Amino acid sequence: MDSLHAELLALPSSQPFLDPWHPHNQYFSEVAFHRSLLASALLTANPAHADFFYVPFYAHLASSAHRPHMQHRMHAALEAGLNASRFWRRSQGRDHLLLVSSSRPMPLLYRRALPLVERAILLKVELGDDRRLSGARKPNHVAVPYFVPWLPRDETRRFDDTKHAAALASQGSRWEPPPARRMIKRFSVCLEASANSGKVGKERTSLARILRSHKGSLVRTIEPRRLTRNLMCGTRRRMRMCKFCLVPRGTTPSTRRFYEALAAKCVPVVLSDRFVIPYEGSRLSVASGGSGGGGGLLPTSVLDSFILRVPEAQAQQLPAILDSAMLKYDAMLQALLAYRTAYLYELPRDGDPAAGGVVCAVIAEVARRFGPHLNAWRSSRTITL
Repeated sequence: MDSLHAELLALPSSQPFLDPWHPHNQYFSEVAFHRSLLASALLTANPAHADFFYVPFYAHLASSAHRPHMQHRMHAALEAGLNASRFWRRSQGRDHLLLVSSSRPMPLLYRRALPLVERAILLKVELGDDRRLSGARKPNHVAVPYFVPWLPRDETRRFDDTKHAAALASQGSRWEPPPARRMIKRFSVCLEASANSGKVGKERTSLARILRSHKGSLVRTIEPRRLTRNLMCGTRRRMRMCKFCLVPRGTTPSTRRFYEALAAKCVPVVLSDRFVIPYEGSRLSVASGGSGGGGGLLPTSVLDSFILRVPEAQAQQLPAILDSAMLKYDAMLQALLAYRTAYLYELPRDGDPAAGGVVCAVIAEVARRFGPHLNAWRSSRTITL
């Protein structure tokens, strides 16, 4: 697919996806994952040694190109390449991975190749969307993060160390300020919401009204038509200044705001009942001797250590819930700093290695869930996940 992908990325219609501050940039995950995987230490040059096979296919970019002929060529190339692969035929594609960065209908994204890829392991940014039958969650689906830019300023800014300095001074120790610029969390909670029309718009307007009564809140309502690069950059800057960031559901249950909050080191407050958070297993703690259960990389107890989940029916109680959560904010922040890397995409420069991020976490999740089935798949025995 390399030559077709290069041609696709050069089209004017693809340029917004390459802009880290464009609203459509969240669909860049299909490109970012591929690029990071190529730079990682997870690859083998010998397919006979591979546990899994990754199939790069930029489905969302192709469907957004407004070039039917281009999309037709890509689907034809995908179909021909898979049918010609003895490794694909060996398992009927069940040990192959494709990343689906869009919530668009699968028949629209894959068209003629859809019957061929349906058995593959599909890495999907949206698993909770129940608007259409084709989007129903299946055992071979794996939740993966949306792409959001992971910026140097997210890492170089440190938190206000005044309390730490005072504690050291009381012990007779000398404290030296860090070389990086300090970041003060001036606000308790923030809501950066687009004023969409319909049900979503009404819900966000209601949330804005509720949060404005909370002490130290930062609430901004944005017209979707006015989403500009400067505005989106400002959103990330304001999120860095808040302890908690509200993540309401949008048109679909999941949203890029969750990943932006993690990037900005802001504890996400998820107000979306059907949001499938990547890597979630069961509540069984690894520390207590459990495996995490449910096939997930991270037990629910771990996710709850850095994510505040509020049922949609309890939205009116948000101020009281936030007041209670403030008491454990320091512990939640430390947990967030420990786990946030798994939700952020690296974009290594040419020749630079990928140290971690989404690629490592997703492959670990895939190996954990599907590794035990490889021998059965490759011996052509039917297995139900």
